[in-house]
Amino acid sequence: MIVLTFFGSTHPDYIHIGPLHLHIKAFIDWSLQCLGCYESGHSKKHCTNPHRSAVALPWMPT
Repeated sequence: MIVLTFFGSTHPDYIHIGPLHLHIKAFIDWSLQCLGCYESGHSKKHCTNPHRSAVALPWMPT
């Protein structure tokens, strides 16, 4: 796994490193995802967004 950081709100679909043509996908750190509004970057304790209902995923606590 290679972690790259891009500035801004978008990232390229692919990058070229030498002869390699690599597909890029976003990394979401689940430990920083709010379980109230399901956005990333804060916890439920510090959430100021309206809470949403969602389907429980198998790896999420119930």
